Amino acid sequence: MKKYVIEKRWYGLEYVTVKLPVSRASSKHGELVDAKTWEIAEKMVARAIITHSLPLRGIEVQYLRKTLGYPLRDFAAMLGISHTALAKWEKQPKRRLEPMNEVGVRTLMAQLLKLEMRGWFGELVGKDKAQKIEITAKAA
Repeated sequence: MKKYVIEKRWYGLEYVTVKLPVSRASSKHGELVDAKTWEIAEKMVARAIITHSLPLRGIEVQYLRKTLGYPLRDFAAMLGISHTALAKWEKQPKRRLEPMNEVGVRTLMAQLLKLEMRGWFGELVGKDKAQKIEITAKAA
């Protein structure tokens, strides 16, 4: 039976629980997870944020941008907004984006993550709370 580390608060996303397989144990650092497995888990969380129609707040936008490795200015340019506007979103981690901005971020992320997003817009209306997401990543 595999041993798992459970990360309760995934990068400040309080509704995300991720289970990762332990690659090895260290007396100095405790249980360790392979870097590739960690990267896969990060992308799985990004996909879940988009496909579960979660409300997008500043914290989700920052997580999505950083997970894909885009600098603030580049990500803002891809969204067609100024880098200062994007910085304002990220500095207000609990504030939900305006619906039009949410659609823009979701559309861009779906393209970058190569997702097909059918019918998700209707699910956004009225949802103000994130639902629990549980992800189990397999060893790379």
